[in-house]
Amino acid sequence: MLYSITASVSLLIVVPAIVGWCRFKYTDVSYRPLVYLLTMGLINEIVSLYSVFRYGTNTINYNIFILIETHLILWQLGNWDYRGRNSQLYRRLAAVFLIAWLVEWAWRGSIHQFFSFFIIAHALCISLLALTVIEKSFFYLQKRLFNDPVFLACSGFVIYYTYMALLEVLWMFGHSHQFTVARRATAILVIINFFVNFLYCFSILCTPRSRQSIFPRL
Repeated sequence: MLYSITASVSLLIVVPAIVGWCRFKYTDVSYRPLVYLLTMGLINEIVSLYSVFRYGTNTINYNIFILIETHLILWQLGNWDYRGRNSQLYRRLAAVFLIAWLVEWAWRGSIHQFFSFFIIAHALCISLLALTVIEKSFFYLQKRLFNDPVFLACSGFVIYYTYMALLEVLWMFGHSHQFTVARRATAILVIINFFVNFLYCFSILCTPRSRQSIFPRL
């Protein structure tokens, strides 16, 4: 029951993903990794549902997804920070996370276990980087704060990945197996998923148009 509720709300990512592809042709290139991220998130949710009902676990596809997710977010944050000036830092972080993912796989000796340490590390790193981008954005904002796609998407990153890190810590120490804790954690996750998907959708709607769409070829 708890998983069904969470999965149903998680599938709401289909909304910002569809909006992103509807606007993809007109979206500035530097904002497109967010669309790729939302698309991969939707694919992962669909594969996860199938895997859970077919095999009883989504461990393999989730471990692979978090690696792809990390690199897509680093790509996007690298474009936004500010803006594209620190791309070399994000490339190095991408290499570090790839190595970290491979190390945990080798340490566990199987991809059939959740890479908990990587999950926590990547979630905390994304939250901190997104906070840094938000902080820098305040000096460059040329529009209202809640109409800025960078602020909206990064706020979503901070909220979601901070909670995911805390949730994974609960799993590691076995607290999430307690029914009361699991129920409350799931209720919070449902609310966060709904709110964050709303932020992503609004962020996509606020993305600037590409120069090609502003000045179409004759």
